[in-house]
Amino acid sequence: MASHMRPSSTPGLPRVSALTALLEAQHMKSITHRLIYAAKISPEQAHGRDIPDHYERLFHRLIKSNLGESISGLLLLYPGCVIHMLEASSEILTGIIQDLIQIQTQGANSLLQDTKLLVISHNIRSRLVPQWHFRTVRRPTQYLGDFGSGQSEEAVVEECLTLMLKLGMFLSQILRPGSTDPGGNLHDLAPDLLVREENIDFLIRSETFLTPEKFLKMYNKPVNCSVASDLLWPAPQRLYL
Repeated sequence: MASHMRPSSTPGLPRVSALTALLEAQHMKSITHRLIYAAKISPEQAHGRDIPDHYERLFHRLIKSNLGESISGLLLLYPGCVIHMLEASSEILTGIIQDLIQIQTQGANSLLQDTKLLVISHNIRSRLVPQWHFRTVRRPTQYLGDFGSGQSEEAVVEECLTLMLKLGMFLSQILRPGSTDPGGNLHDLAPDLLVREENIDFLIRSETFLTPEKFLKMYNKPVNCSVASDLLWPAPQRLYL
């Protein structure tokens, strides 16, 4: 017996049931992405808890509005800058990027300034750290006026990202669920895995990486734009001379 299928409301496009849409939405929520960014801070902010406290409040709001999701990562606080690795769903990472934009509208008193997004890794297989942690890096740094002039940005960012991932893997081993946080300075625990502050400053000053505003503008830009000629029928013919 021949089966009769109800025609699609849009010719040429397959029908998608409500169940399929729901399963796809749940699958998208289970996908985890990784964001790493760097930003400048004032010396007063580097020695306090204003930045960690801000993120703890922000994470509480984001998780409350995205039930069943979690945020993990590592925030390194240096005297003059931060480098922050975050692992979460696309909805939560978008909320964090929007918060970065909002922070920088506060002018000279903002927590973070000159933020640059270094990398966004999609569909990562697993989280590096089980939860979100922050550490203050208190080691002497030497600033060189023209640091980075003798090496490429690719080499500097590759070194920074590699060290952040290795540090995340190291912390995942000592911060297993149920284990005690060893605390202390990371310079004592894993000195070879710390990103140099002058490297972070070099990347922040680079014009290669996107600011949160530029990234979000590009992210929200539609990819299926149509021109007026696409809406006409029959299609216009090109005249060749």
